[in-house]
Amino acid sequence: MSNSSMYSNYNGDDIWGKFYNQPEEYSLDEVMHSRNVYFSPRLYNGSVQSNIMNEYSKSTTLSWPMGKYNKKVCDYIESHESAFLPYPDRTLGVLARGTDYVNTHLSNHPIHASLDMLCDKIDWALKEWKLDYIYVSTEDKSYCDALMRRYGDQVTFTDQKRYTVREGEMLTQMHSREEKRDGYLLGIEYILSINLLSKCHSLIASGYCGGVDEALKENQGQYKNVFIFDLGVNS
Repeated sequence: MSNSSMYSNYNGDDIWGKFYNQPEEYSLDEVMHSRNVYFSPRLYNGSVQSNIMNEYSKSTTLSWPMGKYNKKVCDYIESHESAFLPYPDRTLGVLARGTDYVNTHLSNHPIHASLDMLCDKIDWALKEWKLDYIYVSTEDKSYCDALMRRYGDQVTFTDQKRYTVREGEMLTQMHSREEKRDGYLLGIEYILSINLLSKCHSLIASGYCGGVDEALKENQGQYKNVFIFDLGVNS
């Protein structure tokens, strides 16, 4: 379904290969000519397909001899890390999910903390966990502006492009109405943002979402403290 992905530049674009190695070092051609090949339906739903894959792979452990991210992605992360996360051991990582999670109130999706609630928790954590800096992972431009005004030089962000969605609009819809950006840049900006979040001393998240899951997965239990707002789900 690469033609419908915001990370695609053309129909048939190998989106996986842009960012990741293949597990077990199998090539895409080898996979396509395997005994059992399953194709996803035309309507892509990441949560549904993740659950299906988790169910089918319960007894399977994959190896990644070259690591999950490909060399291009690893080089990109390494070249940007020191600029955006210079003191990881003294930094509070914050995932602030704004955009469509806040403006659209997606049914059955977790309710995320308001910016005021998030800031109160950040203030508390800096004191209680004895941290000096804040690294924020967010795609919401208004959050960046507000956090810069409040915390000044204490706070850092990556240089990814950030957005303000309309009421009731999904982030993917906003991407479609804007001038199409390069799919690789869209993906690598997000990967870098979450990867640096996973390297911070501690974590605060405005609520549950895919970015939180990925940060926890990449962190591998190394966070000294974790707080995730749990405010229920939208009806």
